[in-house]
Amino acid sequence: MGKLLLWIKEDHNPDDNRIVEALQFFEVYDVKGILTSKRLMELHFRLSSKDEFEELAQAAGFKVKSVYGDYSYAKFREESSPYMIWLLEKAGKHLVAAESVYATYAQTQLDRNAR
Repeated sequence: MGKLLLWIKEDHNPDDNRIVEALQFFEVYDVKGILTSKRLMELHFRLSSKDEFEELAQAAGFKVKSVYGDYSYAKFREESSPYMIWLLEKAGKHLVAAESVYATYAQTQLDRNAR
């Protein structure tokens, strides 16, 4: 098994600290330490609270099935969970959206899937 290196730079909008622009740079190395791929990803998102995200999901026609606090499906705890992992259902289809403590990625996914 090789290695993955990840660098992240995040900037919060000074007028609204819930708006974030981020750069993620990935490098993948094989077991011999040889670089096999690299990728730069630019992200733009708005942070949401748990209550706000749930309201947006319901307004878009989703039903909240579960909210987990990490990728091992631990119970979400607002004070200590590193993520909010949402399991949503719409018209018999399932969508899993990952969201950090600040509700980062899930809002973008919800907006895309609600279209």
